[in-house]
Amino acid sequence: MAVNKWTEEAHVRRYLGHAGTLPHRAEGEAVLRELLPASVGRVLDLGTGDGRVLGAVLAARPGATAGVGTDFSPPMLDAVRARFAGDPRVAVVCQNMDAPLPGAELLAAADAAEAAAAAVAAAGATGAASSARPTGGAAGNDGGSGDGSAAGTRRFDVIVSAFAIHHLSDARKAAIYAEAADLLAPGGVVINMDLVASPTAALHAEFLEALGMEEDDPSDQLAPVAPQLTMLRDAGLTDVECFWKWREMAILAGRKPAAGGA
Repeated sequence: MAVNKWTEEAHVRRYLGHAGTLPHRAEGEAVLRELLPASVGRVLDLGTGDGRVLGAVLAARPGATAGVGTDFSPPMLDAVRARFAGDPRVAVVCQNMDAPLPGAELLAAADAAEAAAAAVAAAGATGAASSARPTGGAAGNDGGSGDGSAAGTRRFDVIVSAFAIHHLSDARKAAIYAEAADLLAPGGVVINMDLVASPTAALHAEFLEALGMEEDDPSDQLAPVAPQLTMLRDAGLTDVECFWKWREMAILAGRKPAAGGA
């Protein structure tokens, strides 16, 4: 049975201490940026961690109007809030991905972040950020489990996740892909940069050796590429593909059909 240690500060600190040095990670992140639509308004990052990938997306698409990051680990929540403390476009929602995505809450957080950023821009001074920022901003939203409804609110143009979904059971992986697709605007993309299962035990051992690890993270529940591509297709996404792979690191992505499209 998987044991999740991501609420433990020591475990989080060890990961953050070497996360930027993972072999080929920068190469994968470059591919992730290539997959972004030319125009991006709203971004959702599932299992954002310290906000590394959310920050990369916002830097690549500086015209983005809102970024929402979710995580359930207190040390990670502290880290992502610190990273985006000066950016009113970013809201952070406390959410455990083992539970259904609170769609209505995530969309409301994007609404609030856009309103906060607009208020700061109108005021013409960053000093207005604290008074303009709603509760759902990076300064803190420990919200719970909304009803998941996405109706009536502008959806996300990009939904990303990095090294998070592999902690979920296969059934939950399939469910979260479907929930993400529901929150996606027509023409938007889901991009998951994650760990996937090797086809043999020997290749898995070689991957751990390449990372300088002696054993697996106890929370890992790795699945192969092919079944996850099927999950993305079953969620209603098109142009589904594994766009990049180095050993057990891969980028899986799909696009929501444009309105009126097939």
